[in-house]
Amino acid sequence: MRRVILQRSEFSYPGLKDIVSISDFKKQDLEWFLEKAEKIDKIPKKEKLNMLEGFTVALLFFEPSTRTKLSFETAAKNLGASTIGFDSAIGTSMQKGESLHDTIKTVERYADIIVMRNKLEGSARFAAEISKRPIINAGDGANQHPTQTLLDLYTIKKAFGKIDKLKIALMGDLRYGRTVHSLSLALRFFNVEQYYISPKTLEMPSYIKELVSEKNKVVELNSLEDVIDELDLIYCTRIQKERFADPMEYEKVKKSYTLTAELLTKGKESLKVMHPLPRVNELDYNIDRTKYALYFEQLQNGVPVRQAILLWASNVKKVLKMEEKERIQLQAIKNGTAIDHIEAGKALKLLEVLDIPEHISKGIAMNVESKKLGRKDLVFIDNFELSQKDFAKIGLVSKNATINIIKDHKVVKKIKAEIPSVAVGIIKCMNPNCITNHEKIETKFYIFKGENIKAKCHYCERFLNEEEIFWSIK
Repeated sequence: MRRVILQRSEFSYPGLKDIVSISDFKKQDLEWFLEKAEKIDKIPKKEKLNMLEGFTVALLFFEPSTRTKLSFETAAKNLGASTIGFDSAIGTSMQKGESLHDTIKTVERYADIIVMRNKLEGSARFAAEISKRPIINAGDGANQHPTQTLLDLYTIKKAFGKIDKLKIALMGDLRYGRTVHSLSLALRFFNVEQYYISPKTLEMPSYIKELVSEKNKVVELNSLEDVIDELDLIYCTRIQKERFADPMEYEKVKKSYTLTAELLTKGKESLKVMHPLPRVNELDYNIDRTKYALYFEQLQNGVPVRQAILLWASNVKKVLKMEEKERIQLQAIKNGTAIDHIEAGKALKLLEVLDIPEHISKGIAMNVESKKLGRKDLVFIDNFELSQKDFAKIGLVSKNATINIIKDHKVVKKIKAEIPSVAVGIIKCMNPNCITNHEKIETKFYIFKGENIKAKCHYCERFLNEEEIFWSIK
């Protein structure tokens, strides 16, 4: 057998600095990792690569894990790296009230690479923004699990020889299942058909459905039997008890689906079943001995894929650049600012959210007749300079508003309110499990403009509609 010789420098890839979300990947990024994993997979297991000798990998698991943690640990040791870390927050300073910020800033002094799992959605994004070391997301709440997706794609390609032109069903807990969230988003880069099979209460989040539907054919079903004869692959997931706030809701759906060997005989001869594990009652043990089972190979593939990820991370040269908060400074004017053409009924909300000190004199006129809008509100502010953040808030509260700078009772400048492309520290995330609701960090939302405005949280990746944005402005 010809010996495969690898160099650590081969794994230098400029496209990414952290692995946080599949949303950050392009198709060529995914294919690059799959190619590198295949190279590593060809090396005999007993042959130690030692390319990471002298490196330390931190495994910070705030939530339980078997396969992800052990495969990362195995991958690190196979490469000659040492590992540090913990299996839960118990026994760490977080029990004493330490923030995630301070934990990351501490660990980055001890480790070269940080692998983290945390129950808070957006926690990996937050860690990546403050860490001098590359962050690898091993699962952030119900949001994303990108390294699982890379090994899932590798397993699919290895089993079928391709990913394109497959019909793939994602079945089970699609609402809270971070593995299916990441996988579905990744599959949109390939020519596949996706079938979402779940109870009504556990459907795939709408923002994922919208993104995937732009690229793939998506079919939503409640029954696997309706489509099993067409499928190439069933990706089965457990109903995740730990994600339910109400135990009774879990009891209602916990036995929604049970995949059996008998049911699989109704499918194609080449049909395969994958599962990220652990399983509860959704995957019959009798399937383990059949030709359909692919899930043990799937977990085994975690090692070469995560070796490729660690080798990539060892080449990352990360430079943190803090965003400058630029503010528009308006020259102090005798009579101040008048905000005109505010949609009727929104002036009080605008005064509530603008950063105006209490001692500044303010006034409003509500439901005034307007040729342009029919009815409108106005806000008057004496001798005060609005910030860029205030301008952004005005645009989000009332997109038709006009800001008038007044001097000696004359309008000397008119500024049309604009909806910002990015809103920092303006919108509160409505996802109670978002990292921004647990750590002292500014929120950040990407605004999608159009007939119906939407905002996407930078951290947990949840979308808000126009009404939700209005009530979430702070």
